[in-house]
Amino acid sequence: LDYTPEAFESAHKTYLEENQERSRSQPAEFKNFTKVGFKVMDIEPGLLKELRSFWHNNRLQSSHVENHGKLDGALSGCQSDTWVLHLYPSLKQKVHAAVRDTLAEWSGVPAEDLEATALYGLRFYREGSIL
Repeated sequence: LDYTPEAFESAHKTYLEENQERSRSQPAEFKNFTKVGFKVMDIEPGLLKELRSFWHNNRLQSSHVENHGKLDGALSGCQSDTWVLHLYPSLKQKVHAAVRDTLAEWSGVPAEDLEATALYGLRFYREGSIL
């Protein structure tokens, strides 16, 4: 669908409001671990160095443009110019393990009870993109 800027703003606003209402009314069994729902934490320095090296060595040859939907509530294709660099399997496993251990410590949930569900890779935001 092609939108005029005004039509996009109106449709996107409606879509975001509907998503926010769904989030507010999510099932009560979901546990909140902090008031804001996240915590900023450091990654292990060796893994960070490996991720930076991977990015530096592969970003120009292997990154792919992401084509998100125009009304995507998380990352609108009309508002973002993003690229992703997918990780190779062994690096992906290292990231999953590091995140699992950190989440287990933060949440008090045993690491073996946590399940990896998604890892998109390293994302590059261009030209004033917003998330």
